[in-house]
Amino acid sequence: IDGALSVARSMRGRNLARYLHTGTATICGAHPPHVVHENDYPHPDAHHLVPYTSSKAQAESELAKRYGDLPVVVARPSIVVGHTKLGCAPSGSIFWVLRAIEALRFLPWSSDNRVDVVPADWVAAALQHLLLAPELEHDRYHLSAGDSSSVRWRDIEAEMAAIRGGSTLGRWESGCIKSLSRQRVREAIPDAQPRYLMLALELYSRFCSLDLVFDNHRLLREGVAAPPRFTSYLRACLETSPGSIYDQMRLDFESSAAPAEVHVA
Repeated sequence: IDGALSVARSMRGRNLARYLHTGTATICGAHPPHVVHENDYPHPDAHHLVPYTSSKAQAESELAKRYGDLPVVVARPSIVVGHTKLGCAPSGSIFWVLRAIEALRFLPWSSDNRVDVVPADWVAAALQHLLLAPELEHDRYHLSAGDSSSVRWRDIEAEMAAIRGGSTLGRWESGCIKSLSRQRVREAIPDAQPRYLMLALELYSRFCSLDLVFDNHRLLREGVAAPPRFTSYLRACLETSPGSIYDQMRLDFESSAAPAEVHVA
């Protein structure tokens, strides 16, 4: 929060045409509608799933309250995973969740749930468009898959079967994450510390259990092309993730802070 406001403060007195602040679409909290629109949030009554999204919401609110004189446009990416051409070579962040599910053959939420995932290169292009467009109709935009490009977990399961071989029938067992045994984790992901990996999966299950998409019609009307579906570049992400699932997971959590961070969340 302080960092965002410090940057805004340093922009005062400059001849700015636009000030682009990047937040996150997941400021919607624990009980959002199935389709989230830009003006729905930030909302003071939102119950946040993790401190990260709470801080992002507070930063946006304080930015509007204290720096209304700046030409602020807020861009909110949804879940950014991989790159359409480079896969996970630049970063494997978050992709470890899918790799862990496939290794465990266990899905801790419904396969009918939608997930709003976008690639990093598309997000970068969309941010550039919002920064440089001569005119913009709105001051808040979701950089998201939206209804047309979001996928359901059963679509991901089918694509994994096409890549790895085998059938989707019975591929992923569904159930409560607490029913996973440490022995099962050890057998599927030998180098993992089961407790930490299960806590991390539980953290992400809070978001994946929401079954929602972030409306992106505002962005598309500005002329930004719709993002590719996650399943269209999933193979590239797999092919560039040859290492340990557990090591890839640790990219999302500093090793010294991961257990406490996940546990508190």
